[in-house]
Amino acid sequence: MENKLSDDLNHILKHTSSLWEDKRKKTIFLTGGTGFFGKWLTESFSYINDKLSLDSKLIILSREPEMFLQSNPKFKRTDIVFIKGDITSFDFPEEKIDYIIHAATEASASMNIEKPLIMFDTIVDGTRRVLDLAKIKNVESFLLTSSGAIYGKQPSNVEYMDEDFNSSPNIYNNDAAYGEGKRVAEMLCSFYHKNFGISTKIARCYAFVGPYLPLNTNFAIGNFINDVLNKKNISISGNGTPYRSYLYASDLMIWLWTILFRGMPIRPYNVG
Repeated sequence: MENKLSDDLNHILKHTSSLWEDKRKKTIFLTGGTGFFGKWLTESFSYINDKLSLDSKLIILSREPEMFLQSNPKFKRTDIVFIKGDITSFDFPEEKIDYIIHAATEASASMNIEKPLIMFDTIVDGTRRVLDLAKIKNVESFLLTSSGAIYGKQPSNVEYMDEDFNSSPNIYNNDAAYGEGKRVAEMLCSFYHKNFGISTKIARCYAFVGPYLPLNTNFAIGNFINDVLNKKNISISGNGTPYRSYLYASDLMIWLWTILFRGMPIRPYNVG
């Protein structure tokens, strides 16, 4: 069966081919593998593993792997292993692990406001659990998918924010748990790099679009697409003045793989 993403996957391979030369027979551990980022990371890994005959393996942590594979049978492959567990308390796999991508997080806007303690604890405790795994396995590189939310609200007079922009969320706002949680997660990455020598990389991610993006949650562009597909008027919440730019998913993958393999430790990269 033809893969509808073959053009996108070939685009990723074309722009990352030099990264994979020394990645044969390696094992990558991925959290958040069933989400938007995770599906693209798994798709691109599988495609590149086949095309370059890397003989590498991907281990994916999931709370409900059986349910995920039932609705996504294409990910039933010999080079992908699912382990069941919660991000804050999962059992460490026995296998040697060479790289870790920590992409698990709650992206629910309603949880951020209604259950901020759960949001914060999941981000912080989950990151520490995965960093402990990285320490035990002495991984070559660890990638945290952080967020542009760590800067807080962007001032109207600032067109672009670089990684040294000195700002943060308003901790007294109801929706601060996500951004502050990511800030603490980055701090943990810094601690584990300085104290245990883990090569921690940080990608501060913004807004994205592409296949696998949920169309009925809190992602505005997904809601717009859903309105069009259902022949409805596009519904915009707000006054229409905010600007938002979107990076396509295949280009996101190029950046994430590049940062994992070539990025500088604890030097955050804005990705968007």
